[in-house]
Amino acid sequence: MSLLRATSFRAALAYTGVLTLSVALVLGLLYHRLEQHLLDAQDAVIWREAAHLSRVYEQEGAQNLAAFVSIKSEANQGFVVRLSTSLGVYLAGNLADFPAPENTQIAQQGWFYASTPEAQIRARVLQLDDDLVVLLGQDMHDTQSLLATMVRLFALALLGLTIFGLAGGAFLARRNLARVAALNQDLQPVLQGQFASRLAVDARGDEWALMASHINTMLARIESLMADTKQVSDNLAHDLRAPLTRLKARLEALLEQSEDTARDQLADALEDVAAA
Repeated sequence: MSLLRATSFRAALAYTGVLTLSVALVLGLLYHRLEQHLLDAQDAVIWREAAHLSRVYEQEGAQNLAAFVSIKSEANQGFVVRLSTSLGVYLAGNLADFPAPENTQIAQQGWFYASTPEAQIRARVLQLDDDLVVLLGQDMHDTQSLLATMVRLFALALLGLTIFGLAGGAFLARRNLARVAALNQDLQPVLQGQFASRLAVDARGDEWALMASHINTMLARIESLMADTKQVSDNLAHDLRAPLTRLKARLEALLEQSEDTARDQLADALEDVAAA
């Protein structure tokens, strides 16, 4: 019997498919939550930096703010800041040119993604006053690397789950097929008419042992019915033997006394009696 036609293997395939889909949904939700958590953490950092820059500007003025932005941009790796006029003239920061529109993708709630030669950033623009604008953002390289690593790990987990499920299904299916083959082997004498034969019953008492026990009970019942049928046939043959013998004797006597016309009919009757 083919492995793919085995019910246990097909059941294992269905169970593995449902389980893999369920795990994929859970991992997808986990990935979404992780991504959102990382973005929220980055947003919180940017808002804190924006508040800090605003206080520096209010307390020390634009010139000291530019100096502070220069120091901040050099000290904080992965942090993107650009101080400029409202017309876009560069004043300070580690982003010399404002991202081109074709390299910019608007996100939600004022955030945008921008590609630069150095990095892929997520940022927003804040207006400090009528003539001063600051761009604050984060380099997404580390975040994207972490998310990509999570995707690979999730994919490996799903692949491992699928392989494990298929291997387990194949193992169970082959084990059941071996039990079925053993059962068919034990039933061969029964198929040849040896109803006294019985199946081996496993001492573990599993469902296969229960089925073998039921088959043995059925075979015992069949054997009993066959014995009863043979006994009835023997009794009938014994009960009919004496009347048939007497009938044969009478027909033979009539055959000797009959004319030629009736002799043929009596001969046929004797043949029927002898055949019975």
